[in-house]
Amino acid sequence: MVENQKISLVKASKFKCMNQAFVILLNKYNLWKFLNPNYNVQNLTTLIAAIAATGGLLFGFDTGIINVALPTLRPAFNLTPDLESWVVSAVLAGGMVGPFVSGPLTDRLGRKKITIIASLVFVLGSIIVAVAPTVTFLIAGRLMLGLAIGIVASTVPLYIAELAPKESR
Repeated sequence: MVENQKISLVKASKFKCMNQAFVILLNKYNLWKFLNPNYNVQNLTTLIAAIAATGGLLFGFDTGIINVALPTLRPAFNLTPDLESWVVSAVLAGGMVGPFVSGPLTDRLGRKKITIIASLVFVLGSIIVAVAPTVTFLIAGRLMLGLAIGIVASTVPLYIAELAPKESR
């Protein structure tokens, strides 16, 4: 496969596990070269590590975004200062519990599976926060977000370290 060659959606049908959005993304950023088995393994490793490292962005995003959301949440949920502090600190509390949960699970299931599970917990927490009918659901969703962040914060660095070739560790 030539690096500059664009693969159409029709030709990409042989990649049955890929959906159309993924194929469009690969075409847009010319990432097909990474699927070539003859491509440099170090570059592929760098790409996988960069994607895995984006998990660290979750912590900063979720702890910072609440500052923007609070003016809207106060009247919507009639937040008192006490409830407001619970909503804000729920992510941090979940983030403290996450590494303790991920340790034993990572030993049993492996870093890759735990990272995928944490991503699913993050998606579920995001959905709960987005459709929260009460403050209790809002806090529970933010606790789930914190749990996922804590798991990712302790698991992803290990996964990236194991992914790196021995000579570059």
